[in-house]
Amino acid sequence: MLIFDSPKTRREILLNSALSLLLLLAALAMFWPTCRAFFKVVISCNEGWNAFFSAAAVQTGICYPTPEQLITNNYPPLSFYFVGYIGWLLGDLILAGRLLSLLSVFLIGLFIGKLILKLGGSSRSAIVGGAFFIATMGFFFQKYVGMNDPQLLAECIMLGGALLFLKELDKDSTPWAGIGVMVIAGFFKHNIIMLPISLLLWLLLRGEKKMFAKCLLFAFFLITAGFVLCYYLLPQK
Repeated sequence: MLIFDSPKTRREILLNSALSLLLLLAALAMFWPTCRAFFKVVISCNEGWNAFFSAAAVQTGICYPTPEQLITNNYPPLSFYFVGYIGWLLGDLILAGRLLSLLSVFLIGLFIGKLILKLGGSSRSAIVGGAFFIATMGFFFQKYVGMNDPQLLAECIMLGGALLFLKELDKDSTPWAGIGVMVIAGFFKHNIIMLPISLLLWLLLRGEKKMFAKCLLFAFFLITAGFVLCYYLLPQK
């Protein structure tokens, strides 16, 4: 009993118990979304919409309707081709999108932990950050977990790009690869721009004006090149 009389020891026991409980909650939160991905149940009408354009991208190469058609597509193209070809390999487009979404949740949790470590946090803080995200998604945003939609996939790629961005900065080199990955993520889903904007503003706050200018210009160049490639390479009806 004397072992547990130390305040430091009691604190460690409480922290480890709380951490174990959080990991258990994260596992429980993901249990049903993981099982549901394999069931033929409707999660959202978005699934059919995404599957329709993924099938069109793979079968015809055309994932954008003409103005005369009574359907529209305001998403960037890469998710349709990526999910479409994986769905072609699996034989099920919706299952492919669901599995990618599930994988993205776990990878985002992992990347959050790595970002916490990169920014000076402890190993325990990294585990808490990643597990808290997974538990939150599984309990409160269950509709989006394991759904055939590119949102989480794009967020995962964007977060991976942010990690690469920070690693390259640590080596005192311009983060060309990190910027490239984040731009690619934007061509999977268009509404995830706050993370790269935050990183650019962070450079300014650190007083790295030259690095900020280089990163901004390179990102602008890649985005412009991406739009030009989409315009000239994507087949049109």
